[in-house]
This record gives sequence, structure tokens and C-alpha cells, in this order.
Amino acid sequence: MDPVPLYNLDLGKTHPGKRFGNVRVGPFVVKVVDDYETQVGKIPHTGSRTDSFDTETGKPTTTFREASGSGWHVTAIATPDEGTDERSILCKPPADDGGAWDLCTILTFLTGRRVSTAKSLDRFSPLPAGSHACLRMIVLEAAAIAWSRRNVIAERGFATALFLYNEGTSHDLLQVFASLYNTALNAVLDAWELPLTNVDPEKKAALLKIVTEAVNGCVALSEQERQGFSARLGSKVNEGLLGLAEKLPALLVELDVIRPRGAEGQDHDAVYRRVKFVNTVRNGLTHTGRIPRLKGLDEEQARRHALAITSGVVPDIFKLAMGKVLGLDPKDTRSFALLTVLRDVLVTFFAHGIWRDWPLEEKSFDEWFYESSSRWGA
Repeated sequence: MDPVPLYNLDLGKTHPGKRFGNVRVGPFVVKVVDDYETQVGKIPHTGSRTDSFDTETGKPTTTFREASGSGWHVTAIATPDEGTDERSILCKPPADDGGAWDLCTILTFLTGRRVSTAKSLDRFSPLPAGSHACLRMIVLEAAAIAWSRRNVIAERGFATALFLYNEGTSHDLLQVFASLYNTALNAVLDAWELPLTNVDPEKKAALLKIVTEAVNGCVALSEQERQGFSARLGSKVNEGLLGLAEKLPALLVELDVIRPRGAEGQDHDAVYRRVKFVNTVRNGLTHTGRIPRLKGLDEEQARRHALAITSGVVPDIFKLAMGKVLGLDPKDTRSFALLTVLRDVLVTFFAHGIWRDWPLEEKSFDEWFYESSSRWGA
């Protein structure tokens, strides 16, 4: 198999050096190109806003950077072992491509930017980019660890979640990426072995019989209505008592973001209220495309929460969960410090309603940013 050019693999603005830019990942040796800095500078970068403080005038200043770059550019080469018979198993059906699809899938998740081979350039957009899941410099080292966990991802059903999350990074419309991120998190919740006990199947069968008999015995309903109610209510009975309201907090406990109800040192009403916010925003955007009102918040506060939840909280929960599945331990602060930061950010959000130092229930972004004396070093 010939060397595989990798397009738009972003390991930062500067060349990562021999140690971090030439790493074995499974059957591949991935090496950044010699003119890496030139090529990575050509890939699309969105516009940005940088706020700072002018010490001479004593006033805050804002600098805007225009969007730059376009298209696909080769930033690394993946050289496979001679005679390798590796397959990609994170797609259905598995592909006899030497593992190139799986390599790009893992690198896309870690960098937050779509990484592709020449064969797939027409399938994806190079423009949008999400946030990275580990420090850019160590992306290839993280990929080497993650490669050994591909079987776990495939066997436990996480491949679909990973695919949906990666697809979310390719869109910049709120409703679109929110729907993809939400579904990706749902797939994780369904595949994760959470310490929750559902209603016994025999009890559900008994309840289903009673419900069905009651619906069929309601003479006020037409035959079509009886069939509709039987199907809908039967589906809820078969689902049991485990839904998002139970699964999400259980996952957050597993990820050490919140503590179980009853544990000391936590305002459980406030924490679980914000967990409910996440589920409400996810349901509202996914099913109606609109930002829902959140109980106890006015419209502006709800919008702030919705923005933080869809663009930050949900994808960060996913990154923390998938990082654990891939064997990237956030306690390994030397290598995966970013996952530790993500966990701490989530802890602060659920405990205090503060997102990356922004008090969502108290101030608009501009009010918080320009009034925060600590930001100016005062």
C-alpha cells in the first residue's frame, strides 16, 4: 500500500518537531510534511475576536482577525507497514483500506477539524472546525493510544457516536451541529454501561397488558385512535423508567463531573437543575429547532445557557466520555491536560452556572467581559 497523504491535519501553527510530528499510529508512521507551517497556514481559519487591555490609554481594545485560507492541503503523510492487511472497522461495512478511514476518524475527533484522504475530499467540507480534544502538539501520541481501542469502540457501539460528533464539526449552523452533537451524546448514553436498573421485563409486560386493554376498551376512541394510543403508550412502557433524565446525570457521575444525589459537598438542587437545563435545550433544539425557555430563567438567560450548552457543554461531555473510551486518562495531566481542563469547566458549570468564567445567569457576555476587573489585571 502506498503512502497516504493526510489533508488538513492541524497540529498547531508551528512544526511539532521530530518527537511529536513523526509518530507510529497502528500500522502507520504519520509524519508531518517538511513545509508543514506553510501548508497548515493555508487551511481554512475562521475569523476571530481578541479582547485585550491597552495599558497606555487604560481602555479595553478589541482586534478582529478576518477569516483566511481555503480548501484542502496536505500537512502530513501516513506511511503504512509493508504488506499490512489492516482494515477500517469504524465504518459499516468494514473497509479494506489499510485502516485509513479509522486513522482519519480518530484524528478528526482529536483535532476538531476534518482530516481526510484524497478519496474522501468530495464527501466533506474543509471550512468549519470544532474544538480539539487534546493538546494539538500531542495529537499523534493520543492517536497512537486511541488506535488500540478501536475494537472497544466498534464492539460497544460507539462508532456511530464518533461519526456523528465528527460530522458536527463540519457544520456551523446552530440547529445542525446541535442536532448532531445531541444525537452523538444519545448514542454514548445508550452504549455506556451505566449503573442503572430499569423496570423488570415481567413488570413492563404486565403493565403493557393493562394499558392495551384500557385503550382498546375506550369506546370514545376510533379504531385508528386506539391503534395510535396503543403503539405510543406501549412504546413508553417498553422504554421503562430510564430516559435522558436518568442517564445523563449517571454518565456525569461516571465522568467525575457531578456527585450522586446525597453525596456531601454539593448543592444537589442547583446541580440537577442545570442537568435538566441541558436535556431541555437538547430536546427543544432537536425536535423544534427553537431555543426553549428554561424554568426560572428569563428569555435572555435561556439564550445564554442554550449557546453555552449546544456549543460547549454537550460537545465537552462527549469529548470527556470518548476520551475515556479511547484510553486518554484526564488524570494524566502531562499528556492529556486538556481533558482535565474540560472536566473542571463542566464541574464549574453544573455547580455554579458559570461557563468558562462567564456567569450565565447574571450578565451578558459584554457586561461580564468588560466589567471583569480580574481580566484586566486590576
